[in-house]
Amino acid sequence: MQAPVCKLVSMIGPDAVVDNTTWTSSAVDCRGYNHARLVFYVGATDIALSALSVQESDNDSDYSDVDGTVVGTDIALDGSASDLPSATDDDKFWVFDIALQGRKRYLKFAATAGDGTTGTYAAAWAELYRPDIAPNTTAEMGAAEHLNVPEYA
Repeated sequence: MQAPVCKLVSMIGPDAVVDNTTWTSSAVDCRGYNHARLVFYVGATDIALSALSVQESDNDSDYSDVDGTVVGTDIALDGSASDLPSATDDDKFWVFDIALQGRKRYLKFAATAGDGTTGTYAAAWAELYRPDIAPNTTAEMGAAEHLNVPEYA
């Protein structure tokens, strides 16, 4: 079996709907990895988010926005202005690819739901890539199970 080249980390679990409040994001320790893909998934929503960004910290306590990740302010991959998730953005992903060289050790989301009738359902995770030492067990990969389908012969 080939060693996994990615580690998965849950940041915002699929919990109850949030309305007019900030989600609690777990921090991701990026030590030993060279690239992170953070994914914020909006499920059902009836209101736009009022904030969405990725933040970083050296010590997992003092966080500040990562330049280029402030949705609604920073530029998207296609060169257009980025847009915060709106009331009609059910079942969509916001993806943040971050080169980790020279970055602070910890990353987390700063995300706030607007004040709607029902609110917003969301989840988030990180995928850490290009490890210094590849994880060699399913648990080190951050998974409950790992199924590996070999090349079709």
